[in-house]
Amino acid sequence: MPPINFRPLQKKHLTPEGYAEFADMWREAIQAINSQMGANGPAAMYNDLNMNGHNVIGLGTPAAGVTNAALSQAVADPKYSTSVQQTAMEAVGTKMLQTTRRLNDGTQQHTVSTDLNTQGSVPPSNITGTLSYTTVSGASITWTWTSVIVQRADLSYVGIPNGTLAVTGLANSQYDFFPYYDTRLGILSFVADSTNGTGAPPIAILSSSSSTIISTELQRQNGDGRIALTASASGAQVTINGGSGSATLRSRS
Repeated sequence: MPPINFRPLQKKHLTPEGYAEFADMWREAIQAINSQMGANGPAAMYNDLNMNGHNVIGLGTPAAGVTNAALSQAVADPKYSTSVQQTAMEAVGTKMLQTTRRLNDGTQQHTVSTDLNTQGSVPPSNITGTLSYTTVSGASITWTWTSVIVQRADLSYVGIPNGTLAVTGLANSQYDFFPYYDTRLGILSFVADSTNGTGAPPIAILSSSSSTIISTELQRQNGDGRIALTASASGAQVTINGGSGSATLRSRS
C-alpha cells in the first residue's frame, strides 16, 4: 500500500460526531503497519533497506516459482557450491576445473607443438629484407639485418627491428647459420648450440657436420615460438675468408 499521510488528532475527533473519522485514521495506520509486516503479502519497500551493519537472518526456502529471492547458505550450497559446480562441469569432460585452471601452467603443457603452446612458423612463411654478413678471414663474422619483414602463413605481417651480431673465435672454414624470428621477444636471433656450435656466441655450425647435427639445428630453428628465416642450412652458409654476402631468406613458392 502507498505511504499514509499524517493527519493530526483534533478536538472534534473526541466527540460522537468525530468518532468515525478517528476510527478511519486509526484503521489506516493499523493497515499500513500490517502491510509493512507482511500480513497482507510481500512488504513493498519504497527505498533501500539500510541494515547499518546488521545481518538479515532467518531466511526461509523460497516458494516454488520465485526466482529473485535472497538465499540462506543452507539453501544455496546444495545448488551453487564449488563441489556442486565441479560435478556439473566434470560431467561434460574429465577434470574440467583442473584443466581450465592449469592451461597456462608450464608444468602441465606439452613440450611439443599443441594448441596450448605458442606456435612458431607454419611453413611456408615469406621473408623479405636483407640479412647480410662481412667476414674477417680466419677470425670472425658480423651479421647485419635491415628491413626484414615476415609474412606469416595467415598473410599477416611482422617487422623485425634492424640489428647486428658479431661472432668471434672462428677458423677459416665453411659454416652454416640458422637465423629465426623469436615470436616471444620480437627479435632476430640464431640457433645457439654449446655442444656442436663454434664461436662466441656458439651459433656457427661447421658445414661438414653430420646430417644428424644439421637436421637437429633445423628442427631448433623451426621450434615453438620461432619462425625460420631460411629454408635450409645452405640458406645462410658462409666461408670465413674475408668476404661478404647475404643469406637466402625463405620465399613462398
